[in-house]
Amino acid sequence: MNHLNAFINLTIYAISFSDIQNGINIFITCLFPAVIVGLVLAGLNGMRKGIWRVTYDVLMLSVFYLTAFLTLNPLIKTVFSMDLSFAGFTNVVITNTQSGVSFYVPITNVLDTFTGVVEGFYALFDVQADPAAAAGFALAVAGSLLKLILVFVHLFLITLFGWLISFILWHAAFKKIVPNIARKLTKLRLLSLLENAVKYVVI
Repeated sequence: MNHLNAFINLTIYAISFSDIQNGINIFITCLFPAVIVGLVLAGLNGMRKGIWRVTYDVLMLSVFYLTAFLTLNPLIKTVFSMDLSFAGFTNVVITNTQSGVSFYVPITNVLDTFTGVVEGFYALFDVQADPAAAAGFALAVAGSLLKLILVFVHLFLITLFGWLISFILWHAAFKKIVPNIARKLTKLRLLSLLENAVKYVVI
């Protein structure tokens, strides 16, 4: 009976893994033509806009992404230094149900509390590893995940508000810098097509 259960579990795992592989393959197969279509549309849009507007868009996006990149680490430090005492709790209690021993981690900021929780698990369950090193590793993983989340938040904000800021600045200021006759006569459509396509690939 145990062998039968093991075989069933292995079959379910194999089916699940196979489904995941098929799903990934389908996603990649659909993604490639979608990227190509997007690249063609970006090039045609760049040809329509002309070199002045496309160059302006590239400059604005560069400013947005550079700002996002420079604020990434300060934001993570801000999150890690957030005081958690506002929740009304003083300690995180970790209990080993087998031994009945509990470990109390004082709730301070995110960084110290998280490090204390990891060290507590290692101490309670007698894991043969340096708790401080383990906490450092867990913290590095948490920092990487937080960075990834913040990158997606930045991309969402840039996508949601970037075009609006660019639109306002273009009509309020930059449009007046380049004379109207220059914008109409100097389109350089092939160059603007290439520039907008490259911008699309980079994004």
